Amino acid sequence: MGSRSFVCPGRVNLIGEHIDYNGGMVLPAALDLNIKLTLEEREDEEIVLSSENVDYAERFNLKEDIVFNKNNRWTNYPKGVIKALIDKGFNISKGFNARYSSSIPLGSGLSSSAAMEVVTAYGICSLFNINLSKKDISVLCKSVENNFIGVNCGIMDQFAVAMGKKDNAIMLNCDTLEFNYVPMNLRDYRFIIVNTNKPRELIKSEYNTRLRECNEGLLILKEKLSINTLCELTLEKFKEYSYLIKNHNILKRLTHVISENHRVSLAKAALSNGFIEDFGQLMVKSHISLRDNYEVTGLELDTIFQEALKVKGCIGSRMTGAGFGGCNISLVHKDNSEEFKDKVSKGYKNTTGLNCDFYICNINNGVREVL
Repeated sequence: MGSRSFVCPGRVNLIGEHIDYNGGMVLPAALDLNIKLTLEEREDEEIVLSSENVDYAERFNLKEDIVFNKNNRWTNYPKGVIKALIDKGFNISKGFNARYSSSIPLGSGLSSSAAMEVVTAYGICSLFNINLSKKDISVLCKSVENNFIGVNCGIMDQFAVAMGKKDNAIMLNCDTLEFNYVPMNLRDYRFIIVNTNKPRELIKSEYNTRLRECNEGLLILKEKLSINTLCELTLEKFKEYSYLIKNHNILKRLTHVISENHRVSLAKAALSNGFIEDFGQLMVKSHISLRDNYEVTGLELDTIFQEALKVKGCIGSRMTGAGFGGCNISLVHKDNSEEFKDKVSKGYKNTTGLNCDFYICNINNGVREVL
């Protein structure tokens, strides 16, 4: 049997950070950076996982007990997907060779892990005629991240890379999974993604800390309010009941969550009406809240943010992803793109000693088979 190839994009969240696990609205978009998976069915029950990017491969039998191994690095993601499909009773009748290659920078906050999970699930479902929709695949892959990998993430990353649509962002309610597409008419502006190249060593512990703080705040508010998630609260209602939160850090976390959720609704309206400058200002406010209230930026992301806004033609900038490294996204006039890259890279190097990388990205479709 010949091979079949599939691609899944990375994603950038345009606005709506750290609210997916609080039942909020997010506005991600799929990118033209992607992970490619080539699948080849075998005649035995062996599964071979390999990568063109990383000098590490793994081989195991389909009948083995598939377990997480912290020493196995990237292969835990496809292994978790294979285990989840088997546990749900889907028939993977033969082994296969799975070879991955990626243009998504690893550890950048552009969801390379979600892309790997989703392309694996989509490819296996296609190969073995398993009837799962892209939406179902995103839910399955979120469960892999939560239960096999051990990261308490929300649904946004997997949903965005599965359901992406060219030249559209996705307005997604992370609580109900209701969504609609938002056309992106950026006129003469372009999104430029800036990778800080800062390893995100803090992210897992701090992510789980923020999750705990939000849950503690929710429990306090539920003593007076009939809510299931923080993002059910309007800004006005939160201001009315914020006196209940005595812990200063928890109050700051909740302030970010509820104000950020409000900004997403404003952002959708701005983009839908072509008010690009208004959208840029919402990006700036988002970063400031992530810096001051949620405290997940750090020197590197804050430096990119500050240097970006000094450049003529840059009308919006913010960190994107979980933070503590990873990427910034800035909205820049096409005539100022080269000046932006030159000035930001110099200012960033002078402050941090690090080099940054730039990606001028287009918004693309979600997971799909390629011929």
